[in-house]
This record gives sequence, structure tokens and C-alpha cells, in this order.
Amino acid sequence: MCRSIGIPARVVVGVAYIDDFEGRTGFGGHAWVEAYTGGKWVGLDSAFKAGALGGFDAGHIALASGNGEPADFFNIATALGRFKIEKVMIERGK
Repeated sequence: MCRSIGIPARVVVGVAYIDDFEGRTGFGGHAWVEAYTGGKWVGLDSAFKAGALGGFDAGHIALASGNGEPADFFNIATALGRFKIEKVMIERGK
């Protein structure tokens, strides 16, 4: 939809933190969109609960991006399962 009105957009794949999905908590493979606006790429994720950025938050870790063509994401298959996220900490400013 962004592209249809002239806003540059791209598909991003990676992992996202899931607080509670059928009793499970942790990171899982996921895809979302980034739109270029205000001089920067902004993440948007309609699959997560709506928030300030449409469900996109610090729990999203990008591993690859492209225009949506499957070839853009072939290399991600070799990355999944080869790293371990041991600790995630978010500190909010006062």
C-alpha cells in the first residue's frame, strides 16, 4: 500500500520476540515491512498488537531485506538456528 501512493517500502525478514503465543514466549521467525518516511526507514508490523508503530518494537531483529522477491531471502535460511539470543534488555529514558 505504501508503494501505491509513492512511499518507498521494503520487506524485512528476521526474528521477533513473542510474549505469549499459545503458551510460548521467545523469538520466532517473522517478516514485516519498512517504509521510508521522514528521512529514515520505519518498521511496521500489522501482525502484532497495535502500538505507536503498528506493532513494531525493539523485539524485531532484521536479518535481511528486499523488495519481496524470494531470492532476496534465500541466505536467511543459513542464519536461522546458528545464533542464540541470551539476553534482551530494554531501558526506557525518564
